[in-house]
Formats: sequence, structure tokens, C-alpha cells
Amino acid sequence: MKVEKQADGIWVVRAPDGRVAGTLDGRYGEWVARAGALTLGVCRSRQTAEILVRAHASGQKSAKWLNGN
Repeated sequence: MKVEKQADGIWVVRAPDGRVAGTLDGRYGEWVARAGALTLGVCRSRQTAEILVRAHASGQKSAKWLNGN
């Protein structure tokens, strides 16, 4: 997956086929990970928000994936 920064400050996570898997919005201090209309979580770092989007795109349950359970 590729991560691209847009002119408005939002980062877009793209799947290998080019479709948008989710967005990372860090314009307000915290990073908000979104997939479509679904907010996946609010994170302190862009990398953690990116993990949430990637996990969601691959069909994994994000919280379990992050906690290692």
C-alpha cells in the first residue's frame, strides 16, 4: 500500500490496485484514521493511524491486530 500526502494536509492510503483504502487526518493535533465514512480510531502518530487503515483494508480486526491477540 502507498501513502500519499494531499495538498489539504490529509494523507491517503492506497491499495496496490489504486483504490483508496482510507485516509489519515492529522490537521488537528491527533491523527484520525478513516475508511470511508467509518472512523477507525484517533492516534498519536501517523504510523499508528496507518496501521489501523491497513488492518481494516486487509479485513483484520484493528484492535486485536494492534494488541497482538
